[in-house]
Amino acid sequence: VNIGGDVLCAGADCDAGVDQDTCCAARSLCGNFTCAANQVAFPSALCNSTNCTVMDTPACCQLRALCDQDLCPTGLVPRVPAPRCANTTCASTDRDHCCQPVARCSSMLACPSTQVVRPGAAAVGCLKANCTT
Repeated sequence: VNIGGDVLCAGADCDAGVDQDTCCAARSLCGNFTCAANQVAFPSALCNSTNCTVMDTPACCQLRALCDQDLCPTGLVPRVPAPRCANTTCASTDRDHCCQPVARCSSMLACPSTQVVRPGAAAVGCLKANCTT
């Protein structure tokens, strides 16, 4: 019952079974909440009120996981700086985003003056994405 702007229960005492729809409003879903680029949205999570605000970020968003070097098999190395995976944990589907091929020795501009380029160096992989002396 609404009298003069005040919402009143049906009887002298409020009864959850009778007055719940009068006294309570549904919390909003995070469905349309916009998370930062380094976060994953959880659209089915609940905001703290009938409308979501920036204060609901902890409920609606979680940080994406940083790419893990264990995701990169032999022949691939982690990208630097480490990007974030698509979700809160990394999966094999993040491999192309997180890893890059190792550089080949043929990408070295020059060897130190006391060394020469090995035969077949073009097929030899360096330890990182860039070969250095």
